[in-house]
Amino acid sequence: MARFGLEAHTVYPGRGVLVTRLGSDDVEELVETARIWALRATDHTKIWLYDRSVELLAVEGAGSALVETVDRWANDRPPLCPECGELLHAAALAGEPAWYCHGCNYRAHAA
Repeated sequence: MARFGLEAHTVYPGRGVLVTRLGSDDVEELVETARIWALRATDHTKIWLYDRSVELLAVEGAGSALVETVDRWANDRPPLCPECGELLHAAALAGEPAWYCHGCNYRAHAA
């Protein structure tokens, strides 16, 4: 089973909801796919990005506002842990901004 999942619900008034799901172990690939889906969204669409069962991103809308939201999240998201691949969390080490991994206890000063 893929680690990351991408899901989109597109509402077609009077017809129903189209549910699209995609899984991958590469988060960059799914973020790029989310951008493409957002660019294509002419009708109201909801997009979710998951890390296993944890929701990383949930956006809804259509058109350029949806693309901008996905891009803003992609630029601001935390990096992956170099040791275990989990998403790092913001922390403080000796009063300095840092990254911390809950999976393997990896710690690093933020750049």
